[in-house]
Amino acid sequence: MKEGRSLNDDDVRYSSFVLILAQDVVTKIFPHGGAVGVEVRIGDDRYRVIGTFEPKGSSLGGIMITMLLFP
Repeated sequence: MKEGRSLNDDDVRYSSFVLILAQDVVTKIFPHGGAVGVEVRIGDDRYRVIGTFEPKGSSLGGIMITMLLFP
């Protein structure tokens, strides 16, 4: 986790509208930073960004992954 927090039990239990963004997504959508706490729209739903992952490969042994993680 680069910024923010991970999903917690309540996020999953209540299907909270929160997500964690991969760093390459953050760079494209928020080029000046400041993603955590911001609402983003996916389709008709709004999600609050609660965290961002470390840059690609920094903690996954070089695996290149682009993801959005939400309950």
